[in-house]
Amino acid sequence: MAKTDGRMGRVLGLVAAAWVVVMAGCSGGVSGEGGGAAGGDGGGPTKTHKCGEGQLWISLGTTNNPYVMEAVTGTNGTFVDHCDESGYLVQYNCQSAICDSVNCEDMLTGVVVEEVFDCKGACKAGVCERGCPEADVALTVISVDSTGTTLNDAASGTGYTCTSVIDKNSNDGWACTGAEAVGATGKAGESTGSCHRGEGAFGVAFPMGNCFYLNCARSN
Repeated sequence: MAKTDGRMGRVLGLVAAAWVVVMAGCSGGVSGEGGGAAGGDGGGPTKTHKCGEGQLWISLGTTNNPYVMEAVTGTNGTFVDHCDESGYLVQYNCQSAICDSVNCEDMLTGVVVEEVFDCKGACKAGVCERGCPEADVALTVISVDSTGTTLNDAASGTGYTCTSVIDKNSNDGWACTGAEAVGATGKAGESTGSCHRGEGAFGVAFPMGNCFYLNCARSN
């Protein structure tokens, strides 16, 4: 099966189910959702979802989150999210029936399907690595201009470029997007999304005020 940036579904056979139960299965992810550590949450499935035949799709409750490992069970076996040999994230979800009726709602078939997701970075322990700064890491503002803000982690040498920022400080003499922010050093908060994919977000607490950066990507 070819692997691309995004997801593709295929029904898993009963034979495949046997070994995947041991290694890995569940719902996929939308980048940018969910909290947790910068490296992805991992640590084993946080929840197991059941693909009940005839169940409404909207009631399933899967998170579609590549940073949280989940499991799903259906008529063809039980599966857990895992990383494949090529470094892609393999997730699982419930197949829904195709319905052509005017007011028909999607119903589950009870079958588990596989989805392949490109983390645009490392896949580790069944989750995508976020590539964003860890909480409490010291970040220094290197530049601020019309294209965004560049910050640097001096300890690791990692840079981040963010195209949007929410100014959360009340100091009228200092702004997150102002020239006076250049050179300021603060501590990073928890991150969301993926800086490998240019969809990361994290806050930084500076002595002069707090800034929340959006659409962040690793610059090196």
